[in-house]
Amino acid sequence: MSSGDHIRVRRAAALAFAIASTLAGARAGHAQTPNSTKDTQVIDVVIVTAQRREENLIDVPIAVAAFSGEALERRQIDQATDLQLNVPNVSFTKTNFTGSNFQIRGIGVSSVAASGDSGVEQHFNSMPVKNPRLFETEYFDVQRVEVLRGPQGTLYGRNATGGAVNVIARKPEKDFAGNVELEAGNYNALKAKGMVNIPLGDTVAARFAGITYTRDGFTENLATGNDIDDRDQWSARGALRFTPNEATDLTLMINHYKEDSHRSRVTKQMCHHDPAGALGCLPDKLAFEAGNMRGTLGGILGEWGPLLLDLGDGTPDGTFAGFPLPPALINTGTDVNTGSPVPADLHKTFAEYDPTYHADETIGTLEFSYDFGPATLTMIGGYQETTFKSQTDYNWTIAGLPYNGPAVPAFGGSIPISEIDSSTLLGSLAGHVRDGGVFSRNYDQSDQDAHQYSAEVRLSTEFEGPWNFQFGLFYLDSHDDTNYYVVTSELDYWAQVTAPFTPFLNSAPPYYINATPDASLKSSAAFGEVYWDATDKLKWTLGLRYTHDEKGVKDRQMLFSVPVGVPPSSTQFNDFRVDETTFNEFTGRFGLDFKPGWFDDSTLYAFFSRGYKAGGFNPPLDRSLPQFAGTPEVYDPEFVNSFEVGSKNLLAGGRVQANLTAFYYQYDALQVSKIVARTSVNENVDADIYGLEGEFVFSPVNDLLIDANFAYLKTKIKDFSSIDPRDPSNGDPAWTNIKDISDGSNCVLATAALPTARQFGLVLPAAVGGPFGFCGAMAENGLPVQDGIAANLDGKSLQGTPEWSFKVGAQYTFHLGSSMNLTARADYYWRDQFYARIFNRPIDKIDAWDVVNAQVELSSASNSWFVRGYVNNAMDDDNITGMYVTDASSGLFTNVFALDPRTYGLVLGFRF
Repeated sequence: MSSGDHIRVRRAAALAFAIASTLAGARAGHAQTPNSTKDTQVIDVVIVTAQRREENLIDVPIAVAAFSGEALERRQIDQATDLQLNVPNVSFTKTNFTGSNFQIRGIGVSSVAASGDSGVEQHFNSMPVKNPRLFETEYFDVQRVEVLRGPQGTLYGRNATGGAVNVIARKPEKDFAGNVELEAGNYNALKAKGMVNIPLGDTVAARFAGITYTRDGFTENLATGNDIDDRDQWSARGALRFTPNEATDLTLMINHYKEDSHRSRVTKQMCHHDPAGALGCLPDKLAFEAGNMRGTLGGILGEWGPLLLDLGDGTPDGTFAGFPLPPALINTGTDVNTGSPVPADLHKTFAEYDPTYHADETIGTLEFSYDFGPATLTMIGGYQETTFKSQTDYNWTIAGLPYNGPAVPAFGGSIPISEIDSSTLLGSLAGHVRDGGVFSRNYDQSDQDAHQYSAEVRLSTEFEGPWNFQFGLFYLDSHDDTNYYVVTSELDYWAQVTAPFTPFLNSAPPYYINATPDASLKSSAAFGEVYWDATDKLKWTLGLRYTHDEKGVKDRQMLFSVPVGVPPSSTQFNDFRVDETTFNEFTGRFGLDFKPGWFDDSTLYAFFSRGYKAGGFNPPLDRSLPQFAGTPEVYDPEFVNSFEVGSKNLLAGGRVQANLTAFYYQYDALQVSKIVARTSVNENVDADIYGLEGEFVFSPVNDLLIDANFAYLKTKIKDFSSIDPRDPSNGDPAWTNIKDISDGSNCVLATAALPTARQFGLVLPAAVGGPFGFCGAMAENGLPVQDGIAANLDGKSLQGTPEWSFKVGAQYTFHLGSSMNLTARADYYWRDQFYARIFNRPIDKIDAWDVVNAQVELSSASNSWFVRGYVNNAMDDDNITGMYVTDASSGLFTNVFALDPRTYGLVLGFRF
């Protein structure tokens, strides 16, 4: 056990002792008075819709965690990232391209593609949302949040191989009601939320709710002097409900979210500087250092540009068009990141650009139900549209030196400002031409414009006999316009300064773009379940779902893809790929649940489930590169066979709830991703997953409530090998990593062949300063060169899967006479170490971490007002949740993502 683990164990023990001491003192000092307004507290009855009908949680034969609006406040669950601290085997991390990965039992978003899908379905009011912003806003006026663990192969069906999350907003009610909450906290946080429910006669009611949230940033940009990762966002919701009789219910709900802030997609960029430059960042550890710019495509073009000119006559032998190149032109120059500052703090940076983030989302749902008595008809239709645009610094530092490599003197030093093409996405370099060179400026942009329509109809019976069923039809139509840019001054400089001299080279656009103007999906399904009550205690369930997915894509990748002199509007830009594919699959489940009559109430269940997630199109690839020779256009769908047994129990007069679940998954073709030559490449791996989960709630005496859970999770990849972009040689000294100075990628050459490669000029002389060369030319000349040495991943763990985790929380209510109550609560969560990538290198390991949250609330006995003080992440730990590793042409830097630092504040609320 590491010293950090010892500290966390001592911390957990201290916290547990403090909670126990506080609660023991409270019990000793509190006596229930005869006229107390508080009766014996028992565990809440939770109604869920995990089987598309309202049922008591304990009767549902599915591993599901459900939180009412009150429970969300009690456990300080403000947004989706907080669910991982309260639900066993759930993890959450932000990801690099303005997305997130919500994983259940190791399954989530492990593929990267505009046409890809998550393995955890996100729902708003039971409507699936393909591109949700639900993880960016905070919960407000929520009736319930449900987290269904395990494949939902029938009723929630499409792509829910890992599970499903359902956020259910409160509907209008027949009585007038309202509430207001005002909050202030550190980082100048200000939050206001409220609700008003208005009856409009006997059959119609309206409900309006909203939240607004602003705060300063968690991170300080020392270069600009500004705080970044701040928030300026709001959400509003309106609903109208029509209930003309007890059988009919019609609800229209509109939800809108908007943000205009400096939200950061990245917590910190880290690198162990590679002095040779062949990799950019070394693969042994993460450090607070800048990458070697010579290990990037932009750096190569600045440092090795004249050698690229030499390719014009096909012979990299020190001549161009038959004329010898001056010796100075084959010297390496200087890494411009030398001296670049990288603060050794996750919440401090030194970046040229402050990030920007603009997001907008509208979701509308129309839900209709009619109760015929023996059957209920339910119809749900919905629409969602969302846009966002995010820009952020690409290297998260500022170049310490200007270019002084051979490309600068070769073309007359720094070029005049007037000659810079301001029509490029980067624009003018004014103020950045200094000391005979150009300082590096880099940023990337991620944007999206998506919309979807969906409809579902279900018929559910409640016959008095032993047989019942559900049957439904589903349709979804979505379109997604997604773009990703990387813009650097090195690329822009190369395109501008060399254009007059390189008519045989492509010189526009001088930035990287992965453009997908349309990723379409049309999905339809028919599903149903049959229920047979074999006895009054034993019920069998058989479910089946047929899914038909039609996916289409229009996309292209561009970087120096247009010849010199061709206008940007020309049709000579490389063509879009336009393609379609179809997936058809049957999924379902079969099993039983049994009421043994134990304790006050109990349910035993055992189920087999078959899950499926559609494949998709790999992002547009530069097929001229040998790395993609065997990469398919379409990656395969994934399948899971799940075996699960569980027990749900209520005992001790309703004071104790104990749920246990064990599961085993056989995964075929699980979709995983890595970055190769500037593009995400999705692969399919097989894996076994198994684990155990326990969830407990305990109310031993009046006013005391304790909840706890634990999780064990084991994941094993089976019979799979893959080249690790971080180290293509896989650490084998018989092979040497070579930086290809024609495209910025990496290959490996047999170490014994290095002298021969240098003799022919295919790898530059050692005196030049590192293993730089021409991979394609070496292959053409028969030298032992390949893309990399595949690492054997058999038995490795999947990403983001800690083996152990547990959580414990406790709260106690003190009655201050008959008019006020004081409730104190603390929660502790601990997560085992885990790997951020499937390669499971030491550099991929994320240490175990823990979180302590606490709050104290003073409220009126009637709950008409309250004052609450809270603290989250009380120990102010830097808890890393995930990583992103870029490709060789960007220098193999690592972006890490972490939980928020310590936050605290005061909330004042009124209910009427």
